[in-house]
Amino acid sequence: MPRRLGVDALVAALDAPATVASRSALVRQFGRRTLDAALQSSRVTRILPGFYAHADHARKFGTRVAAADAWLPADAAIGGVAACVLHDITAAPPARIRVATRSPTHPRAPDWIWLRRSTALVTARPFGGLRVVSASDALIQAWEEAGPRVGSGLIVDAIRDHQATGIEIIAALRGYPRVRRRAPLVRLLGELAAGAESYLELVAGRTVLNAPDLRELVRQADVVALGRRRRLDAYDPATKTAIEFDGRLFHSNDDARRSDLDRDSALASIGIVTLRFTYEDVVGRPRWCRDRIRRTIRARRAQFGLPERGVGT
Repeated sequence: MPRRLGVDALVAALDAPATVASRSALVRQFGRRTLDAALQSSRVTRILPGFYAHADHARKFGTRVAAADAWLPADAAIGGVAACVLHDITAAPPARIRVATRSPTHPRAPDWIWLRRSTALVTARPFGGLRVVSASDALIQAWEEAGPRVGSGLIVDAIRDHQATGIEIIAALRGYPRVRRRAPLVRLLGELAAGAESYLELVAGRTVLNAPDLRELVRQADVVALGRRRRLDAYDPATKTAIEFDGRLFHSNDDARRSDLDRDSALASIGIVTLRFTYEDVVGRPRWCRDRIRRTIRARRAQFGLPERGVGT
């Protein structure tokens, strides 16, 4: 086969996302000179020592994950935020791919690979042909890697979407003698066990509903309105007052707004009034939110002829 056609065939073999090949495999199939010519053409690049990829795909997340998996020691596994992407917990790939390994020695890695020795018994599970840590391990490592704000969102999303449970994460956490920011992580898991289902609810629980009287509100209360079960973020059954916290991402378009209005009118049909607070309200003016809740409940108690007393009684 002419050298040019051989180079074209080699480049075509690598021209797909998440495709890497070892030097030995490429030399065996196409020959050393053809591989050298492909590298000189800049259409193929060495992505890791002994491994090659198409130049157009070399910086893509899927290609880098595949290369890392092929290059790293047998006891290593893709972890952290990168593993959360592979588990479909998040769609935002990290700049660096965290790799968990128990080996005390490891090859020198490029900047886009973050090798972290793990004393925990991390189980690498085959996942789409890759060695990936479990969802629970990935979330604990992502908490360390990305910090509490991002980590909280990932954990909440994973539990809400049934990709992991609080019990599984707590069990996995026992295998980590050292975890940065462990105390707030344990606190987060406790709050999730108490019923918070979104990151904004967590923030609201800490900044808005943290007063003694507002702690008595029923969290994640279920009511039936117009034949459908509705779950309320917080609820005062004595005055039929519902409090909803609307996340920035999920309540910003017309369809979501119409859904909220339909939900509110359904609740109104059984006498429940709804107070809605946005992300900006909860984060930017929690005292205002508390005041609005208290004023509404106080007015509702007067309307129902109830004495002024603590919320939720």
